[in-house]
Amino acid sequence: MSKPKGTGKFKKSITFLVLSVLIVFTYQNCAQSGSGAFDINSNSVPPQPGGCTYNSSWATVDDFVYSGGTKSYGYGSATDASGDVFSVGVSYDSASKTHFVTRKSIDHGGTWNTVDDFIYAGGSLSGASSIGVDSSGDVFAIGYGTDSKGKYHYITRRSTDSGTTWATVDDFVYVAAGTAPSYGNFFGKDAAGDIFSVGHGVDAAAKDHYIVRKSTNHGTSWTTVDDFVYTGGTVSQGIGFGEDPSGYLYSLGTGDDSKGIYHGIMRRSGDQGATWTTVDDFVYPNATVTHNSGFGVDSDGNVYVTGFATNSTGINHYLVRKSINFGIGLSLVDDFMYGGSGSSVGQGFIMDAVGDIYTGGYGNDAAGMTHQIARKSIDKGATWTTVDDYVYPGGSLSVSDKSFSMDNLGNIYYVGYSSDSSTKIHFITRSLTCH
Repeated sequence: MSKPKGTGKFKKSITFLVLSVLIVFTYQNCAQSGSGAFDINSNSVPPQPGGCTYNSSWATVDDFVYSGGTKSYGYGSATDASGDVFSVGVSYDSASKTHFVTRKSIDHGGTWNTVDDFIYAGGSLSGASSIGVDSSGDVFAIGYGTDSKGKYHYITRRSTDSGTTWATVDDFVYVAAGTAPSYGNFFGKDAAGDIFSVGHGVDAAAKDHYIVRKSTNHGTSWTTVDDFVYTGGTVSQGIGFGEDPSGYLYSLGTGDDSKGIYHGIMRRSGDQGATWTTVDDFVYPNATVTHNSGFGVDSDGNVYVTGFATNSTGINHYLVRKSINFGIGLSLVDDFMYGGSGSSVGQGFIMDAVGDIYTGGYGNDAAGMTHQIARKSIDKGATWTTVDDYVYPGGSLSVSDKSFSMDNLGNIYYVGYSSDSSTKIHFITRSLTCH
């Protein structure tokens, strides 16, 4: 999905990647922890009993630019049961090829190394959009790669040794003939140990389909379990995934109607992904584009959906909605615009070790600078405060994607990208430490 990058307007290259401007992939996942117990956070392992106390400020723990390149974008974050932290994204090399990059820290964000650097065979454009860890500890990265004909493939890569070695375990195209593209956007898992990926693929008639794929054997084989196109529309895309404590599975995304209005969509399954029903079809008042992006639940099991909507003047609202009824009847609990009027986008969601909840995204100020934002609620969404407002030193663009995770000590991580005072774009991971 192509989304605004500090411009204040939604870019309607919504169906495919625009090669000169990388897609901002959204990523957030509510799933099972590595211990086998339900974890209401995304790609996280619950901290040790007793909780912890959080620092008052966030810090940058990884600032990465690909060797010889000038642009690196961070899109996803996850942690495993041992406390290792993973991040994924897209990096340009000196020849302007893009790489599907996975990075890892074994010391709670202190130091980082690239553990997977992948380009699809014969192609020149590859990228990772999300990452997660399944119940057996296998690590999965989701994204895309172009082949020698320029066709985009929806890619899932797996590591069975905590990131040391990697292999492609799902290479999906919606139609084999021609060059119609397919993209993987998101990793998810459920409490039964099954894993999912969410994305989209274009058919021979140029319709874009919202896709959910599932594996019941730790990624060895995959099947499409939901193939959705909004009635009357031509573009539907899967963006996010989650599970609530009752076992309902949710996928999130967007779809256009016959008038070209994009609706925020959430679909739900009560049978481990066998069948799906739309439980949320949302258009913000007077909006031309509405996206559902991030998913999460609080300690009471209430469901939250983050996203954005583009109003009639082309300005984006950062949105958080809440349901007390298993995803049905979502109500708006945060409608945020930077500085009161700046175009803003909501992305990720996480609950911390003491039960407070956070959302992440970005917003434009009056001078046109884009700020990476984290917002916090201590009262289950009733009120919200901005707790991280970050711009890279000397830069003008800092963006957070749908990318929160939490390690076994309760430290929170979120991933994005930032411009510096030159032309470089940095892959950034920020952290809030719990001690």
